[in-house]
Amino acid sequence: MPRRRFLPPAACSQCNATPFLGETLINTGEALWLCAACLTEQTQGRDISSKAASHALQSEDQRATSKRDRAAGYIEGAVENERSANWNSHAAARILNHGNRLARSTEVAQGEAVPASGYFKDTLTDPDLAAVESSYTRGRLLHVNDVVALGLDVSNTAHARNTHEKLLAHQIAVAHKVALEQTAAAAWDTTHDPAMAMKRLQIAARMMASSQQGMLTLQKLKTGGSQTVVVQHVTISGNAQAVIGNVAPPRRLEE
Repeated sequence: MPRRRFLPPAACSQCNATPFLGETLINTGEALWLCAACLTEQTQGRDISSKAASHALQSEDQRATSKRDRAAGYIEGAVENERSANWNSHAAARILNHGNRLARSTEVAQGEAVPASGYFKDTLTDPDLAAVESSYTRGRLLHVNDVVALGLDVSNTAHARNTHEKLLAHQIAVAHKVALEQTAAAAWDTTHDPAMAMKRLQIAARMMASSQQGMLTLQKLKTGGSQTVVVQHVTISGNAQAVIGNVAPPRRLEE
């Protein structure tokens, strides 16, 4: 990373925005100073968490290399790697801070994070960046598989409280969709191919079994895998007798 030769400017070199209160621009070139948003945008990665992790991993590798160089007597290389490690560590922290600031303004709909243009609004009070981006991913996968409404309905009906329960609810929705689509395809097959119809029905049966197994697993997660056993105590006094089981009423004698 380039050495800092002068004080940072008042605004970002790329977007011309001033940094937030308490933040400074980060130098990525001789005269290139970026804000956290632009630094995040230029960093490779699918989401903010992976971008921050990329810089953090580079920092750890460079610190390890610096230690090896120092042990080998290569002091100049050790200093250079240590400086780069510090820069990457600082960049990772800036990207995470930027992501957490965005997460605090995230809105949710039906228990999942949605873009700011969403139609349901319920601002999160203390969101976690990884949880928000995971929610975005779940929503995107529901959309790709065309089960957004079904997946959210299953999740809401099951009162899914955490990521595990929501993932299971979405998997149940996908399995249900595939099962019924394959059943319909077998019923309306215009080629009259019995072998293909049988394959479709086998797939449908497997998806139905997977959906039902997912429901059982979801129930175990929500109940902690525990079973409730009801014990009833019967008190017998005097010469009374207790009978366990179903007892039929006495039959009346015909006159």
